[in-house]
Amino acid sequence: MDCPVCGETNEINSLYCPRCGWAFVPFTSKKLDEKRLNTHRRLWSGLASGNKAPEKLTTNLPSPIMELINNMVEVEGGTFLMGGTPEQGEEAFNDEKPPHKVTVSTFHIGCYPVTQEQWKAVMGSNPSYFQGERHPVEQVNWMDCQAFVEKLSKMTGLTFRLPTEAEWEYAARGGNKGKGHKYSGGDLLTQVAWYNENSGGTSHEIGQKAPNELGLYDMSGNIWEWVQDWKGDFTDDEQTNPTGPEEGDERICRGGGWNREHDRCRVSYRGDDEPDLRYRSLGLRVVMEK
Repeated sequence: MDCPVCGETNEINSLYCPRCGWAFVPFTSKKLDEKRLNTHRRLWSGLASGNKAPEKLTTNLPSPIMELINNMVEVEGGTFLMGGTPEQGEEAFNDEKPPHKVTVSTFHIGCYPVTQEQWKAVMGSNPSYFQGERHPVEQVNWMDCQAFVEKLSKMTGLTFRLPTEAEWEYAARGGNKGKGHKYSGGDLLTQVAWYNENSGGTSHEIGQKAPNELGLYDMSGNIWEWVQDWKGDFTDDEQTNPTGPEEGDERICRGGGWNREHDRCRVSYRGDDEPDLRYRSLGLRVVMEK
């Protein structure tokens, strides 16, 4: 069959194109498959950056890494109210206030949390307590995540990093397609998240609950996700692409997890941990630079 990205002729049973790295395996829906295809076409043609696709994309990357690349979702930039907005109700904590206007630029974020097979393909080991290739990786601290994105970037020739706290919340809210939900993807938590009342005391395979407006899965519940920022106070000031304080004691984590209550799964809830700590409910989701 001819590759829909670069036109190379490949055997029908190929998992991915050895020329451009396109994976032939359909994933969850026609709409999501189309987004993946368009993203990879942009990577290959270099339209996003104005340059040719990185040479690394022409090599045979491990299939879990190609899946990670193919499942990056473009989040169109925009302006939103960040923090304890009215739909968050009385559950909003003081550190979520005041809600304030934030503008973020366009970025690409993972459709799913990083899985254990993806982590192992980059790092060579799997530190997770709840073992399963399609489960999110966990028991990784903030520094582990920095090592992961650095090695992933070198492996692929692309640039990966953790999302900023503002990027994470904007994406969880559905970006400029957001409908003002309390949780990422809806107001009924059982439809969109694994949390302490329905998880059975364990993490779950990615993508088993409903996605949000951007097609992002598991941004509420399943596992917490490290972001780049140090923990800091919110102010009324309007901001553009904020990156948090320059220093601090704790890094932000977002989204809630399989072991926590419903109010921790809200899109504005701010978790925090010392960057050297590891938990069975704490992992990551990555952003890819244009």
